[in-house]
Amino acid sequence: MSDEAIYVGDKEGLVQAWSWQGDGPIAEYHLATQTEGCVVDRANQHLYVGEEETGIWQIDIVTGEKRLIAAIDDLWLTADVEGLDIYRSEGRSYLLASSQGDNTYIVFDLASHKPLRKFSIAADSISGIDGSEETDGIAVHHGPIPGYPAGILVVQDGFNVSARGDAENQNFKVVDWQSVKALIGGRSWNGAVRDFFASPR
Repeated sequence: MSDEAIYVGDKEGLVQAWSWQGDGPIAEYHLATQTEGCVVDRANQHLYVGEEETGIWQIDIVTGEKRLIAAIDDLWLTADVEGLDIYRSEGRSYLLASSQGDNTYIVFDLASHKPLRKFSIAADSISGIDGSEETDGIAVHHGPIPGYPAGILVVQDGFNVSARGDAENQNFKVVDWQSVKALIGGRSWNGAVRDFFASPR
């Protein structure tokens, strides 16, 4: 969504923009197959859309021009591509995506679309909280909130288990953005975020 419109996609590859007043569709964009998450880069008038089996598209909101900026390659992105969101900082902004096929998350530089880090969210044995798997949606908050001075990453956990290993209802996992920021910078952090390429798989 943006200040001007709400964007929705369907299983046939259609993405529509609707006004907050319910008018529309005020714009339509077409992809070949099922879409998932989408997010608007308001500063550059770009819409990013995940196409499950294909990758991540950048769509110019004004012209409708489409560009595949990250393809399914089974290295960085493993089908299905699901949730997308943007984290903005003063010096640099990032596009985040959930790669459902291997239960990971990828951080792209928003300006260049270069993949920077791929990570997973592991279980925290001290608190008894499990990691995250089969994530559909993600969301980031890029401002300070109590206990999280740099903001948070929230991911939907599609396969949630208790500390004893019993299956429980799906829930959401909250990640301190400082741990993601440290990973992007190549530093370690005491948390559940694990560098995918540096961790045993």
